[in-house]
Amino acid sequence: MGRKRIGVILSEAESYYQERLLKGVMTKAFQLDYDVLIFTSFVKESFLKAVSVGEMQIYDAINYDKLDGVIVLADTLKMPGLFDKICRDIDEKCHVPVVFIDGSYKDYESIYTRDEKPFMQLTEHLIEVHGCRKILFLSGPLETATTRERLAGYKRALEKHGIEYDPDFVCFDGGFWYDKAAEVANNIIYGRRKKT
Repeated sequence: MGRKRIGVILSEAESYYQERLLKGVMTKAFQLDYDVLIFTSFVKESFLKAVSVGEMQIYDAINYDKLDGVIVLADTLKMPGLFDKICRDIDEKCHVPVVFIDGSYKDYESIYTRDEKPFMQLTEHLIEVHGCRKILFLSGPLETATTRERLAGYKRALEKHGIEYDPDFVCFDGGFWYDKAAEVANNIIYGRRKKT
């Protein structure tokens, strides 16, 4: 029998988080003499329907019968309908173990990154080293477990240092993408968002 194959389903494989995660998966897989097949689109989100339609067709190329296991980076599958499409395909075509990372579906195994402690440490660094007392928390949608963990770490650090939590300094429209931080910064600069 040939080498086992692990399929990894994600978007934007070249992004920092995805690249690091893939490096870990490939390192371990190669130690076990497994092959890794990566199924990725170039963009995570697109507001152009034609781009989304084309990008989503990449996932039609997955032949689940040729895989011995599947890893789904759920939180990267942001194009409208993509996560649901992958889940339908898994229900209909996949008969091997599946693991969801930073997301869940039915009774499949799920693994979540733990961001509470790093965000507490980051907030404490801003307080202790740089003397900051007004710290804007910018993250993705509150519905995501990642955002809730990050917010919990932020709140713990504020509480530990006797700083009152101010909901006006919390912004959930970050979308986990760098251009959103620039947008929020511009809103502060031009007085559209509270500064102090």
